Amino acid sequence: MSLKRLKVLTWWIGAVFAIEVAHAQAPCKQGYVWREAFPGDYVCVTPQTREQAASDNGQANARRQPGGGPYGPDTCRQGYVWREARAGDHVCVTPSARDQAAADNRQAANRVASAAPGSGKNSGTPPSRTCTVYEHRDYGGAHWTLRNGDVLRMVRAPDVGTSDGIHRFIYQPSWNDKVSSFKVDPGCSLTLWEHVNYGGSRFRANKSYSYVGDGWNDKASDAVCECTGSANW
Repeated sequence: MSLKRLKVLTWWIGAVFAIEVAHAQAPCKQGYVWREAFPGDYVCVTPQTREQAASDNGQANARRQPGGGPYGPDTCRQGYVWREARAGDHVCVTPSARDQAAADNRQAANRVASAAPGSGKNSGTPPSRTCTVYEHRDYGGAHWTLRNGDVLRMVRAPDVGTSDGIHRFIYQPSWNDKVSSFKVDPGCSLTLWEHVNYGGSRFRANKSYSYVGDGWNDKASDAVCECTGSANW
């Protein structure tokens, strides 16, 4: 066997193994596959939708407005919008592709395969995991628990709905600049943003912090919880 063929075979075996391990965590019902619009995206979609997500990712740079625009460096060219398959997903797609991502997120829990009979595992929706932010260090003071897709927006509520089909927006102005520690369940990540609407600096973590550090203490205005294999809003 040539070295080239050996490398291809090794890659293929590794890819199959990685997919099998991941499927053991959150397999899709027959006819659906993981979207994989970003690492850890286990939302179950049709094969065509996954191919579209991959194509959109490949066109991301070409669809951004050169030099940026009113929405920062990720501003899309005319005719495109952010996909927003998760918070901070700024891949530029057609409006219909964004609508499709929102619809797929809403159907995520319904497309997860049940556990095999006799496996001893619960079937249906994956277990609920959360992120919790705390007012003081060492998980002290008041706290707020977020589920997958929850966005704690620490400002007064605008005149819009509480969900966009992808995220549930929670408006709590009393929390602005008060987060000092947080807990993150396994498989989840928490992103703190300096300003609302995902603005300014960000601090993303997939583990708990008993103290966010002097640089982030009492500075967050947005908090986003994301958990792989869980249903979105």
